[in-house]
Amino acid sequence: MSSSVIPGYLLIIAGSARMAAQAAVGAGLKPLVIDLFADLDTQQYAEAFCRVPSLAVKHLIPAVDFFIERYAVAHAIYGSGFEYYPESLYYLDKHMTLLGNSPDTFASLQNKQDFFAALSSLAIPYPDTSFNAPEDNAHEEPVWLVKPLQGQGGVGIKYYFGNADASVYWQKYQHGT
Repeated sequence: MSSSVIPGYLLIIAGSARMAAQAAVGAGLKPLVIDLFADLDTQQYAEAFCRVPSLAVKHLIPAVDFFIERYAVAHAIYGSGFEYYPESLYYLDKHMTLLGNSPDTFASLQNKQDFFAALSSLAIPYPDTSFNAPEDNAHEEPVWLVKPLQGQGGVGIKYYFGNADASVYWQKYQHGT
């Protein structure tokens, strides 16, 4: 660790970073937070915070630069919200030490065909999945869900009734909790 790095600071960047900030405090760290909300719960756990309108590189640069300059933070973790902005992870990786999955690993997981192939090879069960529009959806109750290829946290998931954008995949609806 460089002598200019203030021990204990950790930069946390996510769509919503409250849970990670809370965990960091519990681990004895001082979280510096960049997220989309900067709600009161997040502020309660953060040493300092910055609300950004998106996780796009152009919005992250000023916030990351501020925390590096002001707090000499050298390590960062990221949470959800980068599915549409993988280039932001490459930017962060060039300017800090990212703890957790590398940007390449993250990007590879965004390829849904590779992801489901990996689940199959590891014998991890998942609902029937198709990358072509299913033909058997003429039922009263929906049989399939349509999901965005770059989705996060359930955003954009809909019942499939025969029409969908090109950047989606289909997964059999599963009853239950």
